[in-house]
Amino acid sequence: MAAAGCRVVAPNLPGFGRTPELPPEERTFAGYGAWVGRFLDAAGIGDLALVAGHSMGGGISTAFVHHRPDRVGSLLLANAIGSPTWALFPNEVRTMVQRPFWDWGRHFGGDLLQSPRTMRLLPTLLGDFIPNLVGNPLGMVRTGEFIRRADLVAEVRDIAARGVPVSVVWSDRDGLVPRSAFDELRRAAGVEGVVVEGSHAWLIADPEVFGELVISALVDARQGPDRGPGTGSPVPV
Repeated sequence: MAAAGCRVVAPNLPGFGRTPELPPEERTFAGYGAWVGRFLDAAGIGDLALVAGHSMGGGISTAFVHHRPDRVGSLLLANAIGSPTWALFPNEVRTMVQRPFWDWGRHFGGDLLQSPRTMRLLPTLLGDFIPNLVGNPLGMVRTGEFIRRADLVAEVRDIAARGVPVSVVWSDRDGLVPRSAFDELRRAAGVEGVVVEGSHAWLIADPEVFGELVISALVDARQGPDRGPGTGSPVPV
């Protein structure tokens, strides 16, 4: 993205990277989204060409763009948290709240083992994860709890209705965010969505493909309605 001439801003979210947590009442997707707005103001960053979010960051990106659509040119959701649907059966829909914790854990480990590129980066990934887990275990549990209860489908639908181009991407071997969740978000955004090859951490394993999707989202933003933003910074979360 930087090589393509983009200015990229990647904030370290509260409660991660040994940073202080948000107050209890703000530990929601809306609370994190509001924090992103304050971060941008403090950093002197105005309009954004693109807000991109992966996994939990997808939910935070959705909350921020929903709160400040006037500030954003486009939204890219990659394997995003935000749909309450876990699994679809012929006569039953199961929600993320019904998903057992052990199922999250087994897919998290399997995701890392599926990609040789991700395995090479495992020390770096664990260097972020382990300090968070050891230094703030309750914070990790609290984060997991509000992720399980995420329902941002209406927000995605509203963002698209306001004219902000929304791109929805998912990888075909993702066990953490199921296909049913991807389908619900892409339908809410009114787009076909893009399915790429890889596991949940495919962005790390294949950054070139992610870069291509970013450029495509930026092009969509410039071709959309004249809403003002479009020449600022992409902000991955």
